[in-house]
Amino acid sequence: MIASLALGVVVGVISVVSARRLGGERWMYAATLPLLPLIYVAFAMVGADGTVGAKELLAGVPWILGAGVAFLISPPRAILLVGVLWILHGAYDLAHDQFFTNSGVPGWYPVACAGTDWIIGGYLVVVAWRVTQGIGHTPVADAPRR
Repeated sequence: MIASLALGVVVGVISVVSARRLGGERWMYAATLPLLPLIYVAFAMVGADGTVGAKELLAGVPWILGAGVAFLISPPRAILLVGVLWILHGAYDLAHDQFFTNSGVPGWYPVACAGTDWIIGGYLVVVAWRVTQGIGHTPVADAPRR
């Protein structure tokens, strides 16, 4: 479990650093939100259970809709929304087995995914706070205001 969490944290840090270096912060985190539930759908397909895949997709609606909303609202609110959704997905990862029996999900995956989600989500919540406080410059908030 600790190794899975460490893996997730490393992936999260690499994701944040990569997004900053590639200039993808304005869109990457919101654009990848819908992928989070789709990974569980893919695991259901690996486990050959289409019914669970459909349930996983239904459970993923908040992340899919949240991504769309994030592209429609002002950057500070969008950053906070996306950050909170990433954090909530980490909680969902850890509680996943309480909702579904998805035989395709590797045992290490939920903890690793939660670690990644919490690093990315925590980073975004801090960025949102910094933007609202007028502290420093952050590329993620450079998008034009709506």
